[in-house]
Amino acid sequence: AGEPPATSATDLPRQPSMTGSVARRAAAARNNDDGGSQAGSRTSGMSGSKMGSKMSKGKRTKGSSRKGGGGVMGGTVSRRERGVPKKKPPPWDDADVAKHAPVVKASWNRCLEVKGYFELGNLYYDTLFEEAPELSPMFTLERERMGVKFVDMLAAMVAVIDSPPGMHSKLESLAPMHIDRGVQATDMPVMGKVLFSVLTKALGAEFNESVQEAWGWVWAWLTKSMTLTLETAGGHNSLVLKSWDICMDNYTEEDLGGMLFDTLFELAPSLKSMFARPRPVMAMKFVEMVSTLVSFVDDENRMIEQITWLGSRHVKYGAKPHHIPIMGQVLLTVLEQSCGDEWTDEMANAWMDLWNASCARMMAAIKSGEQYGHVVESLWDKVQKKSSPTVLGSGLVKKLSRTRADLVSSFVVDRREWLEEKKVEIEEAMEKKAKADKANKKTEKATSANSLVISTDAPPDPEYKARKKDGVITSLKKAMRKRRIPSTELSSRGEEEEEEEPASSKEEKSDDKKVSAKDDSKCRARRVAYSKVGEEEQVEAWGHEMLVISTDAPPAPEYTAKKKAPFAKRLRGAFSRNPQPSTEMSSRHSLDEEHAEDEKSDDSKKAVNHTREDSKCRARRVAYSKVGEEEQVEAWGHEMYDMLHIVMDLLWEPEQMNERLIVIATRFFQWGLRLEHLEELGEAIHVAIRVILECPCAECGNHEWDDEISGAWNWVWGIISTSMNKTIGALEKDHHKMVREMWEAAKAAKTSDEIGEALYTELGREAPFVLHLFQRPKKLQAYMWMQALEMIVVFSEVPEKFFEELRHLTIRHIKYGVKAEYIKPFGKAVLTGLEELFADAWNPVTEVAWKILWQRVSTCVSRSLNVGTNLITVSLVNGDIDKLQDAITCAPRNERVSWVCRVEVYGSILSPIYWAIRDGKNDLAQFLIADALCLKADRDNYYYGRKELHDTHPEMIGILCRDSPALLETLLDGLLWHSQTVEDGRLRANYYFKDIFSDPEQVPDAWKSPLAIMCQEGQPGMFGHPVIEKLLDCKWERFGKSFFVATQLWFALLLCFFSVGFLDNPSECTQVKTIFQAVTGVLGAITTLIMGCLLFRQVIQGHVVHLALGPVELPIPRLMTNHWQFFRFVSVILIVINTLLGPCFPFSFNVDTEQKASKILKSTTALLLFMQLFQALVISSSLSALVYTVGQLFNDVWRNLFVIVMITLSFGAALTALEMQDFDNIGGSCWNLAKFVMMMDTPEVDQMEPFGVILIVSYVILAQIGMLSILIAQLSFAYEKLSNDKSGFAKMNRAFVCVEVESMVTLNYRVKIFNELGFDNPLDFDNGDQGPAGGVQVMEPASVRAHPKYCPDRIQRSTGSSLATDPWPAIGVDSAPSDDNE
Repeated sequence: AGEPPATSATDLPRQPSMTGSVARRAAAARNNDDGGSQAGSRTSGMSGSKMGSKMSKGKRTKGSSRKGGGGVMGGTVSRRERGVPKKKPPPWDDADVAKHAPVVKASWNRCLEVKGYFELGNLYYDTLFEEAPELSPMFTLERERMGVKFVDMLAAMVAVIDSPPGMHSKLESLAPMHIDRGVQATDMPVMGKVLFSVLTKALGAEFNESVQEAWGWVWAWLTKSMTLTLETAGGHNSLVLKSWDICMDNYTEEDLGGMLFDTLFELAPSLKSMFARPRPVMAMKFVEMVSTLVSFVDDENRMIEQITWLGSRHVKYGAKPHHIPIMGQVLLTVLEQSCGDEWTDEMANAWMDLWNASCARMMAAIKSGEQYGHVVESLWDKVQKKSSPTVLGSGLVKKLSRTRADLVSSFVVDRREWLEEKKVEIEEAMEKKAKADKANKKTEKATSANSLVISTDAPPDPEYKARKKDGVITSLKKAMRKRRIPSTELSSRGEEEEEEEPASSKEEKSDDKKVSAKDDSKCRARRVAYSKVGEEEQVEAWGHEMLVISTDAPPAPEYTAKKKAPFAKRLRGAFSRNPQPSTEMSSRHSLDEEHAEDEKSDDSKKAVNHTREDSKCRARRVAYSKVGEEEQVEAWGHEMYDMLHIVMDLLWEPEQMNERLIVIATRFFQWGLRLEHLEELGEAIHVAIRVILECPCAECGNHEWDDEISGAWNWVWGIISTSMNKTIGALEKDHHKMVREMWEAAKAAKTSDEIGEALYTELGREAPFVLHLFQRPKKLQAYMWMQALEMIVVFSEVPEKFFEELRHLTIRHIKYGVKAEYIKPFGKAVLTGLEELFADAWNPVTEVAWKILWQRVSTCVSRSLNVGTNLITVSLVNGDIDKLQDAITCAPRNERVSWVCRVEVYGSILSPIYWAIRDGKNDLAQFLIADALCLKADRDNYYYGRKELHDTHPEMIGILCRDSPALLETLLDGLLWHSQTVEDGRLRANYYFKDIFSDPEQVPDAWKSPLAIMCQEGQPGMFGHPVIEKLLDCKWERFGKSFFVATQLWFALLLCFFSVGFLDNPSECTQVKTIFQAVTGVLGAITTLIMGCLLFRQVIQGHVVHLALGPVELPIPRLMTNHWQFFRFVSVILIVINTLLGPCFPFSFNVDTEQKASKILKSTTALLLFMQLFQALVISSSLSALVYTVGQLFNDVWRNLFVIVMITLSFGAALTALEMQDFDNIGGSCWNLAKFVMMMDTPEVDQMEPFGVILIVSYVILAQIGMLSILIAQLSFAYEKLSNDKSGFAKMNRAFVCVEVESMVTLNYRVKIFNELGFDNPLDFDNGDQGPAGGVQVMEPASVRAHPKYCPDRIQRSTGSSLATDPWPAIGVDSAPSDDNE
């Protein structure tokens, strides 16, 4: 089908080597012959003009800038200018430098005095051409210019001869030029001879033995340095890096990836079916893949690992081994074309070597996956159908007990204790979560946009089926809840029923809890020693012990100490006579360490310690001996079953499988598994599965096991054992202890600033091209370095914790623009920095430990960055709305809203909308919201993202109100649709406000609904939007108005009775007044009781606001947060008090003072009751707006009055000091000043002192003419400003009333109202044209078309393909909708 024939990896031919300018001239000649239209592709056969036209689209112009990482970095970084990594200079002896450097300097200066620059340069090249004519092709410039350059270079070396690193640095900077000229390290001895001849001619007799020795030393050292620099700059690896950097500088990642795919589809059109994901996504992933491989080009082990995993992943995509060489041809073709004139045959050969080696391994991985993958999957399906964890565990225990009985028992006991520790951790986590939930209830604000994570349960890939069976932790939680499993018998039995254990067994297992976890290693070591004690030694030991027991008197203390020491020595003697492999020894402690600790203490302390340790070890031995077969079967069965389940689920996701196996292997090591056990364990599982599949009837021969299955099992166990081998091997060698000790020592010896600066400096030397990522202050950078290194150390100890923290680290790094290709140079810098940091502690053993640790860590970090980096995250990091729109456009139409609403980053689901809002990129957030709420339609379906947007962002209303109010209008616009067709003077309008209305069953607390959040944190202008207006009308008409009016009438009746009974001739006590007072009191008591019940219900339901009073938090019911309701509650309580203490009742006041208090009580009650009439104005929007305006104006009035009062106090104090008449105290002075301002009965000023008159006149001018005039002007300005908001406030006030009423009615009534609206019914766009549900439809008058929010039929319709997997045509969200409604 147009596909080229299969070729092997070695079919890519190497090109003859052409060095330096010769290669460039050849390439230029080839281009000129082709007329510049093609670059002579050797492998594709595709015309250069065709390819060039495609590549010119994404070509970077000469002046174009390239963002180094986007987002917060922003800097312009050219990849080819970043330089190659630098090597450390060759070693040197400071004594040699001190001896020879002055001699070299002096002799060189003498040469310049004798010959001069030009003459010395000419002399050098004359001698060179005479003595080494074979080197002449490297020198093509004029001799004078070359001579001056050589003398300048040699002079620069001599200038820094006191510092060998300085000379090495200069050679590194010259290395690219040397490579370009074709200089090789083997040329250095020849050029050294030429230099000696030149010096001899220039200095004559002065070039004596001491000078020759000095120059010989410096040239020998420069030869070593030149060799290192040329190897670094000119090796195949550097050529690969250099050429890839040229490509990435010339073209964008998107264009380069697109070119790769275009070339691939032209070479092999039949491969298109393999690429189901959108082309831009695959193009970016292709470039990411190549970049990651290039970053590991000089690390063979990592390269092999990455290539093998890459091949395994491609099995599920349908890749075949013969496809891989085609990809190599495509890659080389695009590389040659994109590098242009800078492409050389040396680069081509370097890439061919790299690809040929990679191709063979990838083909092998694909071939193995094709051959064994489906067999393994089928095998596991059969095992699951025919068996259970218990059956598998029975076979495992039966097999392992024959050869590894100790391992079987220790695995069970150590697992039991590990589960005990996990139980404590889970209890602490549950307690912590309960506190967090309690704290969350105290806050009334929605989640801030600062938290990008909207879910930590990322959905698995389509190929990854979620496990249905409970794991260890889940089962542990169930066991804790049910309280059926004893604490020492916690296990992961899932849903299986447990048998009742004997009481004696429970007691023995409860004794095991007393064994300290920190002594496990000693007990295990002693257990090994016990197993090797010979019969003769047993007789000797028991004889001594029984002799002591047979005596009546207790043994003397000195005998006890003496007795214990030989006992310990005898154990060690047994150890030495029966040495055990190191893998059977615990990695946590050894008997030699125990012996060293014993010798440090005195004899009596030894005796006590050994007594305690012996008892613990004896208890542990008892625990091992009491492990029953059922418990063994349960433990081994569930653990191995779970491990195999994970492996089979992640069979085609090797990186994820490796991460899970790291955690499992670490756990198994803690339970006693060692490297030497892996082969036997694999064989035991092999046998157990084979027994499961074989028919118990040997005669029938109906067995499902065959050689193919056996080979498939060996293949998959090889994958498992290879991964576990790395983890267990590192743990057996105590790498985790070694790394932790070194890290703790470094933290004790150095400050965080010193460590951070050292690593940053090394990073700048090793990988300067990543320094643009570090723009934070030094203190913060040092802290981040310390945290990163701590995570690395934690990986070797508790990988579960590392992977949990890696989730957050990945999110931060992706946001900063960190790429997976940066991990390799970052690791080199870290290791080099640690080498200098640890100094003498850095030796071959510790170096291996740290390198192995970093290799394992970097693998996980690279995967997390690769998985989390996609088109959307790249667009968000760069803040590029055009790229974001392009990224969303390529999404399948049935997944487009999902792309907008969520992006997966290493197990966490992030919100791109929250991401954009938090970074202040409101234009990106606006585009995402508008796109999600854009109504789209093809010929089969409507697509509308309202529901998914709300489901993934339930707190969006609150976040927009606080962080970006301008975006709320975009959100509301997306919930509105108007028809453009007028029917009988009206047109259809759909309001999709189901989510803002809020389902009472999902949000029982009305004060947490979106409308309530808008009331508390929104602005009045928000309530003028048609969607909010229609929502308010809906709630107000259905229950708000009736309840509000009934409440107002009730309190109006209460006010009438109170006025008649208490305010009309209050001192009289007639029969009528007594009746009115009694009725008022009864009504007040009923109201108090009703409001009290409402308050109590809100407290019980948790609908409270916490008021902080110092360290105490007082819960305030929601009802009391409304000042009108507070006044009502206080007023009805005062009514009851007035009734009980009134003149017509036996508790009335009789004393004058008490009667005065009664009058004040009545006055306060009347004031509160009549003030409540203002709330009744809410029934009218205009009156409510007036109340809002007056209230806002009073705020300005009170502020000005406060200033006037302060001025009055100041002038009053000054007048009081003058001791004038009527101004003898501050109170009187202030009152008289107020009289002057209000022009009341003022004191005579004729008899006042002149200075007092001046003070009074100044006060009047300042207070009356100044402050009052300012107040008038301020009120005029404020009223003009408030006139625009008063309508919004009226609606906002009405919304507040609706929410308050909703919070007081029953939940059933709210559910009834919600269901009556029929939000689940589809809304018509036209007769017979049903659209999405989630709102209400209203026939609006045609005059609505004059409203600024009217948008006729904003549906974007597509008449092309209606496949759900096809993307929508590229139509901008803001584009005008089509007029075609058919």
